[in-house]
Amino acid sequence: MGAALGGPPDVAFAFIREWNGALMTNAADLLADADMLFDGKRYARAVALAHFAMEEMGKVVSLMSQAVELAIGNEPDWAAAEKAWSSHDVKFELFHVIDLVTQASTAKALSANLELLHEFELRLAGRPLREMSLYVDIEDRLAKVPSERFDEQLAKLYLGTAFHTGKILIDILPAAGERLEKLAEQLSDPEAREAFDRAKSEFAFAFAEARSKARRKLIQDIGSWPAAKDA
Repeated sequence: MGAALGGPPDVAFAFIREWNGALMTNAADLLADADMLFDGKRYARAVALAHFAMEEMGKVVSLMSQAVELAIGNEPDWAAAEKAWSSHDVKFELFHVIDLVTQASTAKALSANLELLHEFELRLAGRPLREMSLYVDIEDRLAKVPSERFDEQLAKLYLGTAFHTGKILIDILPAAGERLEKLAEQLSDPEAREAFDRAKSEFAFAFAEARSKARRKLIQDIGSWPAAKDA
């Protein structure tokens, strides 16, 4: 990835546009297939394909973050970007970051909203859904097939989240290049760049602290569930 995107910004942006187009096309295809499986009441498999569509959209988020770094004159962390492309967990987390950000009016509101961040941690705790929707599990010596775990309501929720965030990304991407050019122009002023870097650092700190609180609350909640007490 670094070899392709590490050249002049205009060349890197061209690659990013092309790759994002391919990723969104594949995500749309996966969601169309998931929708057909849902209509056929094959809810577990619908969830599986919706999950992989989410991961493809997570790659788009990764590329968008690299584009922002390039636009403001920073050297992106190519190693981290490549890790995002190869990690199911990282791609899934990146997808949900976009979904959560669209629910908050500002970044400050997002970092301060513990309930929203708690929801985020709950979603990430559900990563095994990817495996559960495809493979048989053994519980109390009984084999559980995926179709026993996923009902219409859960599948509808999963597909709805994927379709909603996909639409947001489709709306964002056409104007992304123009927005990045404007951002780069604004940050050519040293004072504006300093203010931007400071705001970015403050948000990253607030977001990490809020997530830590949400994670602790999640651990407490899980500990209070009957199944956890019986274990």
